Amino acid sequence: MTKNHTYYLVQIIAWSLFSVAHILFTLMSMPLSNVSVVNGVFIGAVGLVVSHTMRTLFLRRWLQQLALLPLLGKILLLVVICAAIWESLIIFVLHIGWLHFYDLQSISVAATLFWYYYYFVVLSLWVMLYFGINVALKRRRETMEKLQLELILKESQLANLKNQLNPHFLFNALNSVRALVLENPEKSRSMITQLASLLRYSLRDSEQHTQPLQQELDAVRAYLELEKVRFEDRLNYQFSVAEGLHDEPVLPMSIQTLVENAVKHGLAQRPEGGSISVKIEKRQGWIEVEVINSGHLRETASGEHSTGTGLPNTRARLEQVFGPQAGLELEQKQDQVVARMSWGAQS
Repeated sequence: MTKNHTYYLVQIIAWSLFSVAHILFTLMSMPLSNVSVVNGVFIGAVGLVVSHTMRTLFLRRWLQQLALLPLLGKILLLVVICAAIWESLIIFVLHIGWLHFYDLQSISVAATLFWYYYYFVVLSLWVMLYFGINVALKRRRETMEKLQLELILKESQLANLKNQLNPHFLFNALNSVRALVLENPEKSRSMITQLASLLRYSLRDSEQHTQPLQQELDAVRAYLELEKVRFEDRLNYQFSVAEGLHDEPVLPMSIQTLVENAVKHGLAQRPEGGSISVKIEKRQGWIEVEVINSGHLRETASGEHSTGTGLPNTRARLEQVFGPQAGLELEQKQDQVVARMSWGAQS
């Protein structure tokens, strides 16, 4: 059952019970009759319509947009007006127009004020109940999203260790270091430093949902330098980062995932190798990262692009941390594959 279906069901049940309670209340001053039943049912029906109108036209929007004090002021004014509308409908449509309880000249001011206060209290209780339920549901949703995010981050950390720093990569890197120990000791020491830096970055505390862009780029450069020893002239890369973005928060290992994907599924499949270009820009309040590599997208038997589990994990993390509008997509442009990642800028 959806949230809207639940709302409508609760509305109908609650206002039906209110009508029954009102009928029982009127039995203290008049005997049970068709008139008292019609009176109670009509009052409950008007309460349902008035409260639903309040929710549809105002409350749902105010709940998302207004701060507490402006919200309370607007709600108070809305309840005052809607209670007056409710009172007017009961007097002029039901009591005078339909049931003919009295005419305009015989309306009691005291009774009118009493029933107005009665409707005001009922609507106030309805609004408090409505907002209380929505706040509780919102907190529950935020708690579930937080737990889901923590789970995705932990799974992603394990996936990063498995897919980006997998045994094959470590084996190749260590073999390259061993081959260079005697031939080029200085370069072998540099490779060990880069490998240690990359391992340290990968094992960083998983509770850090974002990292400064500069730290992510340092890890990506370390990874590419290690792979360049293996690929030699078959791997060329370049970075283009717009000014002022180096402190922008980014998902840890997200750009690294795109670059590793470009090497594994792109350059490694080409005897002649190719190039990788990393472009990062800020456009209209959005951070856009493009990783462009030589090669072609490969499709599985189901027609989907074969990229392993790294990209789906990264896409899920993007949506959890930066919202559902953040995205990650792959595109074939002539002889190049473009991986494009974007999210709302945080500064």
